[in-house]
Amino acid sequence: MIRIYDNPTLRSYLTLLRLEAMLVQTAELLEKKGHHVEKREILQAKKAIRIRRVCMKGALRLKEAQLKVS
Repeated sequence: MIRIYDNPTLRSYLTLLRLEAMLVQTAELLEKKGHHVEKREILQAKKAIRIRRVCMKGALRLKEAQLKVS
C-alpha cells in the first residue's frame, strides 16, 4: 500500500482537486449526451478521489499544526 499521506504537499492536494473537478465536468458532459452507465462509472471514480482529497486535506492540516508547535 502506498503511503501518500506521510508527507503531503499542497501540490498533491491541488492535483487531486483538479482531477475531481475534471471528473465532475466529464460526468455532466456524459449526462447531456445520454451515456448514463459511463456517467455512473465516472461518479464512482470521483467518490474515490474525493475521499483521498479529504484525507489529504486532513494530513496537510495536521502537518501544518505540527510545524506551528515545533
